[in-house]
Amino acid sequence: MFFPAPRPRRRATLGILLAAALVAGACSSGDPAQDPSGANATDPATEPDEEPEAPAESTDAGEPLVVDVDLQERNFEGMTFRVHRLEVDGDAIAADVEIVVPADLGILWLNNAEEPAFARDDLGNEYPLVPPTDNEALRFGDGEQLEGRLQWQGPLADDASTLTLLFNESRDPEGGTVNDRVRPHFTLGPIDLSGAGGGSSGQGVDPVEIDLDIEERTASGAVLRVHRLAVTELAVEVDVEIIAPAGDTLRMSSSTGGGVAVVRDDSGNDYPLLPPDDNVTLKVDGGEHLDGTLVFQGPLVDGATTLTLLFNERSDPEGNSVTDRTAPHFTVGPIPLDQDGS
Repeated sequence: MFFPAPRPRRRATLGILLAAALVAGACSSGDPAQDPSGANATDPATEPDEEPEAPAESTDAGEPLVVDVDLQERNFEGMTFRVHRLEVDGDAIAADVEIVVPADLGILWLNNAEEPAFARDDLGNEYPLVPPTDNEALRFGDGEQLEGRLQWQGPLADDASTLTLLFNESRDPEGGTVNDRVRPHFTLGPIDLSGAGGGSSGQGVDPVEIDLDIEERTASGAVLRVHRLAVTELAVEVDVEIIAPAGDTLRMSSSTGGGVAVVRDDSGNDYPLLPPDDNVTLKVDGGEHLDGTLVFQGPLVDGATTLTLLFNERSDPEGNSVTDRTAPHFTVGPIPLDQDGS
């Protein structure tokens, strides 16, 4: 059987930003675990109970400050948040971002009345998010991939040297409760406002194509073969074969199981799988043999020299339980991106 290379997911812009690709309307459940924005999810309040202390006024009327950023955070369920660019111009603080939500996570909120999103500088000043008017709660449906610009209320204090973007700050990053999972915690930064070490837009890695002959096998008989790895402008492609032992149905990528499949570079940046629409968990029935091309969301950041392919990272590699056997752990790599070293 063959699962075709999935098409890159539809992208939306944030600002016009979230309306085009996000789920419109309210969550039908009144359960707080399913509707963190409050009793009326169709009109979530995003203002804090008390007005935040106004940041120190900036008197700098010069050119906008633009910082190229190469920053990525990924939570335990595989949701990925990238920041590519930060711009400070008068009363506006803006960041170009990309958000990727795995296909089976359900509905998530990044901004809500209980805990509005904000940015914080190194002096302790806080700058509230100015949410898109068409999606004030930053409500995401599962499987969404969005990119665009978010904005925070300035002006930035003159003496500020770093800025950190915070979403659901008080929530457990490990998702200890249902509300922690549907209101995921992200801390992005601190971002150096001087631009030093800020990285770049992540477009600097040259295209690479590497032929491989790698086979990994678990104790229970699950087999993963990797034949090719290619780095393109926007993605990482991997040609694989997966063989499930008789009697064990495998799921190779699941946020509720062993973990979403990712490619990881030598700096720790993760590139999540863009699963086929008809097989989001990469299910392989017992005794079946699947082969095809998997696509992982890029672009690859500048400076990456190796890539490692990870399936079911949270599972025990020894497969000591039924869950570990049916969500088998595979680690392939690190694979050098230098073709001569591959």
